[in-house]
Amino acid sequence: MSYIRQTTIALIAAIGLSFSLVGCIGSKVNQANYDKIETGITGLKIEKVKEIMGEPTEQQSGGIGLGGIGIKGNTMTWKDGDRSISIIFLNDQAISKSQNGL
Repeated sequence: MSYIRQTTIALIAAIGLSFSLVGCIGSKVNQANYDKIETGITGLKIEKVKEIMGEPTEQQSGGIGLGGIGIKGNTMTWKDGDRSISIIFLNDQAISKSQNGL
């Protein structure tokens, strides 16, 4: 096999490997990030969760106000293929989380 052909094959293989590694490393929808998200009384604020996860792929929100007291809720979901992480926030604090496929 000629030197140019060997070099070309090696270069193509290296590029292919690089793209596959970037796909694995680039996803924030993983068990390590899921484990970082604290919920309940000590739950993380929305801003901190977004620092960990980035912007959600889906978001739903709602709220209710009564006599000057307001309650707002958000559900944010991050998806990557078959994997997902969903977090429920009450007044901007994480109260519950769930995952699929991690």
